[in-house]
Amino acid sequence: MQNRLEYLVFILLSKIFCFFGLKKSLVFSKVLGKFAYNILQIRRDVVHKNLKIAFPQKTDEEIEQIARKCYLGFAATLIEILVFPSLTEKDLLDYVSCDNMEEVTGTIALGKGLVFMTAHFGNWEYAAVSMGVMLRRSIMMVVKGQRNTLVDEWINRQRSMYGNRTVYLGVSIKQIFKEISDKGIVAIVGDQRGPSDGLKVDFFGRETRVYPGPAAIALKTGAPVLMGFMVRRPEGGYGSHMTPLSKEGLPEDREEQIQVLTQRHMKLLEEKLIEHPDHWLWMHNIWKY
Repeated sequence: MQNRLEYLVFILLSKIFCFFGLKKSLVFSKVLGKFAYNILQIRRDVVHKNLKIAFPQKTDEEIEQIARKCYLGFAATLIEILVFPSLTEKDLLDYVSCDNMEEVTGTIALGKGLVFMTAHFGNWEYAAVSMGVMLRRSIMMVVKGQRNTLVDEWINRQRSMYGNRTVYLGVSIKQIFKEISDKGIVAIVGDQRGPSDGLKVDFFGRETRVYPGPAAIALKTGAPVLMGFMVRRPEGGYGSHMTPLSKEGLPEDREEQIQVLTQRHMKLLEEKLIEHPDHWLWMHNIWKY
């Protein structure tokens, strides 16, 4: 019953925002973000704690300002997802751009497949969908199931709207290997906190645990890795840039290779967060272990 009620509210909001359109609906994101931060205070303590760990040099006022912007950004992302059903391909291409598509097409031309990695940064849902439209290719998106299966199915339908496919994290390894062996593209959101026995990496000078999967896949298949981050443009929408994840100079031992490559991935994320600290989903407890 709870899942059905949540789903009905979700669908109702989607239809309302689709009716008004993306531009008008985003005006409401400021109200929603302020409400979540000031009234609901959803995981606000976690956000402040994480930001203070990552940016110890910043004052309390600066931390507060970044935290507020994080909630406004997340509210905008949520509304953008709810408006998804009303977007045409042209709408999506007007809203999202990539300034070095030649890097992507050149990497694909190598014929080794491609691992496309992003993070819970900007609007991660728009990342793979827009890239698939730009390339006119179907991308396999590795996703994590939501608690509410009805909402989960709705989101997967939007992800697949322009030809992309979704596979679930944890049960998809054979499908991923086949996709890459067929010279396909696999998209992974690779910044989730891992389990207590996960791979140890340094993140903003403190140890955390992450999943080794993305690096292990890239090494086992030989596929190149491009990391892309969706940065909000002042005029609206997102601009992205694809950065190769270097495999040069890796140690000989495979476990050490996974460690080093994963650390490089987290370092790229850290550098991007220094530039845009309000773009990430600081609400998850990245330093839990």
